[in-house]
Amino acid sequence: MADKIIPLKILSEEKERLSLNSFIIKKVGRKAFKKYIQTGIINTVQKRNQSNGENWFSQEIKLIVPDQLIEQKVNYLQKRILFENSELLIINKWPEIEVVEQCEVSINSLLFFTNLYLESKGEECFAVHRLDLNTSGAVIFAKNLSAARYISELLKKREVEKYYLALVKGIYPEDERLEGKITIKNKRQVTAISRIKIQKVFPRLQVSLLEIKILTGRFHQIRLQLSARTHPVVLDKQHGDFKFNKYFRQQFKLQRQFLHCYRISFPFLQTTVSVEAPLEKDLVRCLEKLKDREKVSLI
Repeated sequence: MADKIIPLKILSEEKERLSLNSFIIKKVGRKAFKKYIQTGIINTVQKRNQSNGENWFSQEIKLIVPDQLIEQKVNYLQKRILFENSELLIINKWPEIEVVEQCEVSINSLLFFTNLYLESKGEECFAVHRLDLNTSGAVIFAKNLSAARYISELLKKREVEKYYLALVKGIYPEDERLEGKITIKNKRQVTAISRIKIQKVFPRLQVSLLEIKILTGRFHQIRLQLSARTHPVVLDKQHGDFKFNKYFRQQFKLQRQFLHCYRISFPFLQTTVSVEAPLEKDLVRCLEKLKDREKVSLI
């Protein structure tokens, strides 16, 4: 594999008010800047233009993504492919990575690394839905615009079945359907619908493992609905019980919310695509520790 060169476009207003580092942060995001640029994993190359000016903006600014990093990410991503054909690609997303970054130039997103993988085959992809930063599990990518439009339409019609596993605080009372208004971005209220099925209860530790099928795909839907039911997702930093989260993190060494999209199913080209995404190792270890604690309490 060869290095990937990414030119950074300089706008006139950026020349007047930004330093070079601020300019790069604006383009790639602060997290990617700290992880890849400051550490030297991805290099910044400056090539002076014919103007021969001394300011940074009189130069061409490019990012060089080294072939070693590309190979490492592509190899890791290939191990997490759940399904692939000529139209679609489904990846088992790991935590601590955005599906799509909210920045001009993405160098630290699942979409970026997935496209690095597909470039070697002369393909590209589009993200058709997302998971939160610290949520793991199945994510669908479309390899062309027609497939992207088709999956988007299925999502609107609620024909994509998405199942999650969540560990929540407290003993969940019963299987149920949750339907009601939740407040999302810009303080908008929207209807959210989910079906809850209890998988396992841990009485001594006062937590429950739930299967959740979402019928609407709202921002933070599961986390908001369960928090409103006073059974927030374990280690949810934004909508959870902060005192309980601190205790749980100390006891079980889990560092992120216990939420995983473990199954996804939808009709496609006169067949049904259905995949299951194995639980991440950190969540598996957490469940094993919970089960061990419950056994001890029964002896």
